[in-house]
Amino acid sequence: MNYRVVSIALSIFISSLVFSCASEPMAIAPVDKDFYRNETPKKGTVFSPLMPGSLWRVISPTLDCHIEPGTEKAIVKQFARGDLIQAEVWRGGADEVLVNPLDSEGKPWMHVRGERNIKTPAQITRCYVRANGRYINLY
Repeated sequence: MNYRVVSIALSIFISSLVFSCASEPMAIAPVDKDFYRNETPKKGTVFSPLMPGSLWRVISPTLDCHIEPGTEKAIVKQFARGDLIQAEVWRGGADEVLVNPLDSEGKPWMHVRGERNIKTPAQITRCYVRANGRYINLY
């Protein structure tokens, strides 16, 4: 038996345990996966009567949030790696709409719930991020 191989394998195993225990557990989706729906097991908080939206974590170094779906649309906000975002949930008939809108190329974009301005509650900063595993992942 090659003790060097066993030693290396054991070191990798222990390192992976230390890494996984060092941070909050997080489910990981495939890197290039498009998210056509925005629901996750963890939900955020909202002002009544809205339904809580699913929470997602930004995994890219920065993530632009556009006024409408599409990279050519104006950027209204930028998120950093590790930021949590909450998907917006709309009413559609008797059900909540959990499907992400598509851009002109058929790629999904997640509508991010914005912050409410206490002084002027009608003003809510909402925007869209690309719903893909390169940029966001399950929280």
